[in-house]
Amino acid sequence: MNRIILTLLCLSFSLSAEVLNNSLYLHHHIARIRHQETGRAGFRESLSKIGEYLAITAMEELEKVEVDVQTPLGTASHLSYKEEPVLVTILRAGMPLLEGVQKVFPHAEVGFFAMARDEETFVPFVSYIGVPDVKDKSVFIIDTMVGTAGSVNSAIDYLKQQGAKNITFLCVMITQEGFDNIAPEVKVIAAAVDPILNEKKYIVPGLGDAGDRSYGQKAK
Repeated sequence: MNRIILTLLCLSFSLSAEVLNNSLYLHHHIARIRHQETGRAGFRESLSKIGEYLAITAMEELEKVEVDVQTPLGTASHLSYKEEPVLVTILRAGMPLLEGVQKVFPHAEVGFFAMARDEETFVPFVSYIGVPDVKDKSVFIIDTMVGTAGSVNSAIDYLKQQGAKNITFLCVMITQEGFDNIAPEVKVIAAAVDPILNEKKYIVPGLGDAGDRSYGQKAK
């Protein structure tokens, strides 16, 4: 079953997937966010660029409609999408990626989940949910990195309970374990696949803590 769209070639292992293209644009920006010397501003900028690219790819998952456009000289027919998706991101690492997605869907409603991971059990704790009405709507969940998929699954379960019509997940990096743990009816659009989760469930080679690299280290 082909339910994941990859916009970069998988790294180090084979994942059942359709590889759309080996984008130099994505390679450039992923290399930039991986590099340990990239500062916060550059890191957020590249995440936003990747988010914009993923959103353009995700647009194909929306219900299409034909529209007639009046030009100065006549009428032209074109395809568009029927309605804006609801965008939902996971704080705080998902924020720069969301910024890029919003450039493609500037009028979309936006929801937020605040989650923290227990570093011993690796189970996410949800401390805040602020999501608009998603009943019978298409929803794009946006997060930067997926290791075990615990956080995104918490969001998916909540959105299903609220009646979301269909859910598409956009991320920068995902692991095989994370992919396997996501519900099969959820479409996954990822920019890259990394092969390893270490003993602390961090993605290797990964890019470090995306939230810290975007906004600075949290106080202990």
